[in-house]
Amino acid sequence: MNKLKEKTLLILTPCYPGNDKKFVGDPFVKYPINEMKRFFKEIIVISPQPYFPSILSKFKFFRNRFTDSNVFQDYYYENVNVFYPKFFTLPITHFRIRNGDYCYKAAKRIIKKNNLNFDLVHAHFTWPCGYVAVKLKEDYKKKVVLTGHGFDVYELPFRNKFWNKKITDILKKVDKIITVSESNKKYLKVLGFNSIVLPNGFTPKKFKFFKNKNGLKSELNIPLNKKIILHVGNLVKVKNQLNLINATNELQKKRKDFILYLIGGGPDEEKIITKIKELRLEDHVKVLGSKPHDEIPLWMNVADLFVLPSYSEGNPTVMFEALGCGLPYIGTNVGGVSEIITSEEYGLIYNNPDDYYILTELINKGLDKKWNSKKIIDYSKEFTWKKISKHILKTYSDMV
Repeated sequence: MNKLKEKTLLILTPCYPGNDKKFVGDPFVKYPINEMKRFFKEIIVISPQPYFPSILSKFKFFRNRFTDSNVFQDYYYENVNVFYPKFFTLPITHFRIRNGDYCYKAAKRIIKKNNLNFDLVHAHFTWPCGYVAVKLKEDYKKKVVLTGHGFDVYELPFRNKFWNKKITDILKKVDKIITVSESNKKYLKVLGFNSIVLPNGFTPKKFKFFKNKNGLKSELNIPLNKKIILHVGNLVKVKNQLNLINATNELQKKRKDFILYLIGGGPDEEKIITKIKELRLEDHVKVLGSKPHDEIPLWMNVADLFVLPSYSEGNPTVMFEALGCGLPYIGTNVGGVSEIITSEEYGLIYNNPDDYYILTELINKGLDKKWNSKKIIDYSKEFTWKKISKHILKTYSDMV
């Protein structure tokens, strides 16, 4: 690792948590950076962010997709410099297929303006950041590591000829490909590319078991006599919250001793709230909106089950975080989930995301089962960001 000490790493990612509570972001890039930053002279993070004119927020189609550009403020901590260059786009095909170029121009603008120098590039997601990385490789002759996470591996390259060519051209030009599951690795192999598998992880200092469950329940205004089902995720179709609501409706016909809490925001929020009202589930389902990432361990520690019935995933970070808190996981057999939930001692999985009757049965079974939290926590230690980051660092070291 010593040869990295005088090197500067450039990270390209579509999402990176802000320095305040306004922009939560997904921390699956920030946590490994925090583990690795001491091995580098400097780490530069460029996270291009789309924005729309504020007037478009008045229209329903754009409202849930509108981003206030003032939310994204560049910041610096220790030896990590974070930039959020903005680029104009709209959520329609004409713009989507050009987002790679928009992101590239935004990133290049930041690099030139701040006179940034770097020795190695690591891009997250094949599109658009993988595209930006290979363009920068052409400009600066630096090697590129690419991590394919989910839809950018198993869906986008197979959507049509345009995207197949776009993504394969990117994969041809990078120097090393990482992906988060064996499932993704198979898709990459179909495309003709080798990859190494490094799963997502969690931070055990944050996601850990808290002893005072009833005290936490009181603090969060949760009834002490209720079993708690927790879901954390963006409120979007792929996360399948509507079928989770259907399962909850079936479950309340069998028992009344539970509440489902949904944490997250997104374009499906209105649909979900409407569905809850239609089924008269207000006593059994609570929509909490987005929460700062620091608060998620509190909710995981008051929960009895974590449920994620997604239609597709790469390797969901929340799964590892739940396990780190000793919380059993119920979810669909998608992406790398079955590679992690290898025993019913850690959770329960099922195959058909649309079969909410099976989901109902599994939740009912999970609420009645006596889980061994210590066993779950011990198992989760295989997936700490500290361990995963060692493998990432070795990849870097082999390339410089």
